Amino acid sequence: MTNQGSSAYRARARAKLAGHWGSAIGTFIVPFLLVLVVFYAVILFGELIIHVNTTQGLITATALLMIVLIVVSAVAYGLIGVCFNLVLLRWYDTNKPSNWKQVFTVLQRHWWPLFKISILQYIFICLWMLLLYIPGIIKSFSYSQAMFVYFDRVNAGETNVSALDCITASRKMMDGHKWQFFVLQLTFIGWVLLSTVTMGLGYLWLVPYICMASCAFYRDLSSGQKTSSAQDAVYTAGMNDGFDDRFEPNASDFDSSSDSESATPKRNSGQKTPVNEVSQTINPAPTVENDLYNQAMGGGNGNGQDPNQRPPKKGHGGLIAVIVVVALLIMGTIFVVVGKSNSESGSSSHETSSAKTSKKNEKKSHDGITPSSDFDDGMDTTDAEDIRDNKFDPSSNQLMINYEQTANLTKIKEFNPNWQSKKWMDSTVTIDKGWIATFKPVKADIGGSKKDEVSGVVILHLTIKTGKYDNTYYPSQGDLVTNLGSSYEPSLNSTIIDGGVPHNSTRSVYLYIYPKQQINNVDQISTLNFKFTAYASDKQTENANDSEQDYEMNLTNLNN
Repeated sequence: MTNQGSSAYRARARAKLAGHWGSAIGTFIVPFLLVLVVFYAVILFGELIIHVNTTQGLITATALLMIVLIVVSAVAYGLIGVCFNLVLLRWYDTNKPSNWKQVFTVLQRHWWPLFKISILQYIFICLWMLLLYIPGIIKSFSYSQAMFVYFDRVNAGETNVSALDCITASRKMMDGHKWQFFVLQLTFIGWVLLSTVTMGLGYLWLVPYICMASCAFYRDLSSGQKTSSAQDAVYTAGMNDGFDDRFEPNASDFDSSSDSESATPKRNSGQKTPVNEVSQTINPAPTVENDLYNQAMGGGNGNGQDPNQRPPKKGHGGLIAVIVVVALLIMGTIFVVVGKSNSESGSSSHETSSAKTSKKNEKKSHDGITPSSDFDDGMDTTDAEDIRDNKFDPSSNQLMINYEQTANLTKIKEFNPNWQSKKWMDSTVTIDKGWIATFKPVKADIGGSKKDEVSGVVILHLTIKTGKYDNTYYPSQGDLVTNLGSSYEPSLNSTIIDGGVPHNSTRSVYLYIYPKQQINNVDQISTLNFKFTAYASDKQTENANDSEQDYEMNLTNLNN
């Protein structure tokens, strides 16, 4: 690590943020505001329940529920803060400004390993703080780079990243640099005071500034751990809104030969210990953290003599099931209580409120048709980036499997179904083009609960043209069956018109459907059958006999 001062890191942070402060502020503030809205909505809802019910037992239960929700919200804020830092590190490495959606992408795909790292950091720091508080502060700086280590290792291609390994790597990296990092944070104290004076408004600029400077510090700290070519490989291979979900939770032990709590002898003060590559697995050695972890998880003997003994892996499916059941019971109780309260509040006020709501939700009639009050344009709620990404260019020989992953196509076959459905509710549905493509088998998140291995795709270009009726179509929930068998549902980037299509509109979508079978040759698929459903969305037609339409396209002899 080059011995740069705090001013150098701040200057690098300002250079990265120059001209893009709006993106940085949006990336920071939007996720926190969304969680804040949910947080206060839950609090207000809980207060409503307390006010409309007088039984002591219900008040106590509601208070306990509020405590749980507050804890959960605090954890959510912590994870969002971590994801914000990782998104800024990506910005720092690629010079590509971030957006708030990337924070949620990282949170969705990596919340469990990030949570494990956070909770282990918290446990270790709390235990160190038992020694007159100061050791805990020092250890908080030692463990401060663990999340960044996780980021680098996942994006370097590691598939078995341990939370403990990340904490140990951070501690080893910070050996001799904790004071430097402390001074860097201390240099912002004037800005903190100024931001406080401005009623917190200054934090909108200050937080991204501090986080970007921390990214500069970490990247300088890790510069000796990987070559520039390795770093280029990490950040030129499929870095989109989030990074690859390659992490598989592991409770492996880790090396700590460089710190004071190690059971191994200290190195000489003038001796430099070689730093591991980011993608290199750290060799295990007994540490205090390791003993604490083994005691907590039931592995090892608690004295550091058997660092290679891992605690038994325990699935968390049972815990999730318990949480879901408890949540359903709580929500059921809430709905019962609120329903009872509303029924006793008086019919006159309820009728007045209903009349106002009905008038507010009333839709403007067209062509003598009155739309349903709950009809919404499915495309209006779709991000423009999704519409842009929903396309297929056979000449590129590339396929966007999901929002983060692409594949090189090995062979493509085009066919022309020329399929047009019968007219229904004054609308027509057409599938005019189709492709079958193969590629090397990859594991990808194509909308299921886990990653699935796929090696081929069927692509259908579908167009919907409505007349005077508003209708609701669900092609991205369609079902494709080939002569090989069933397929997965259309993938994530097929959903841009999943929902309402208003009258007198034309909408098109490329449906990407992955067969569950291994496909080595495009000619393996000779027949296909595709079905999906549509519903009427107007008051005059939604209760009619033909208010639901099942579309079905059946193609045979595709190889002729």
